[in-house]
Amino acid sequence: MAARPVRHLVVIAYGLVLSTLGSLGLFGPYLTWEGQSRLDQLIVLFLLPITASVIYSLIGSLQRRKLPQQENGSADRAIQGIVFWVVLFLMGVHTLMLAVLFSVEWVQPWAKRGVVMLLGVTLVGIGNLLPRTRPNMALGIRTARTLSDRQLWMLTHRMSGYATVAVGVVTLFASVFLQGDQVAAVPAIAFAIAGILLLAGYWKFSRVDASPQH
Repeated sequence: MAARPVRHLVVIAYGLVLSTLGSLGLFGPYLTWEGQSRLDQLIVLFLLPITASVIYSLIGSLQRRKLPQQENGSADRAIQGIVFWVVLFLMGVHTLMLAVLFSVEWVQPWAKRGVVMLLGVTLVGIGNLLPRTRPNMALGIRTARTLSDRQLWMLTHRMSGYATVAVGVVTLFASVFLQGDQVAAVPAIAFAIAGILLLAGYWKFSRVDASPQH
């Protein structure tokens, strides 16, 4: 397997450092609620960096479990890239959350919209990488058919990539141009439509009697 890039760890370390500085009170008073204990505060402060660390470690562990004749190179790099986008998204949300918790005034008005914008960018990034993946034990639409049929995997993930990019573009549009409940409602509708189309596409492709290609 290709060497795992350091950039994942750099971004996770950034989130952990922010959390540590915040827990030490270096960003000012923490926005808390009645009855919240110190342990609860630490859980909130470190939840997303720890989540990112777990995802990074889990996918890395699964990626080492090779399927017969599984290829390396670009397919492994695509998986690493997808994980990086997920980690980057979590740390972006973490940064906005800390800004809210520590009452950074200029962030408050657009923090929620910023999360939606980050999600849109992340979906576009992931969607561009999905078609480059190949059957693996770490990430993707892993069914008995897709893992054993290389052609079905490629068709399914090419379609998934297009759908993910489309949903990402819709989400970005909503975060920039829409207001109120529409900012969340329009991407949610796009997700639902994409999910239905993906299920229909997978059902269609899986019925085709194609021999696995290696």
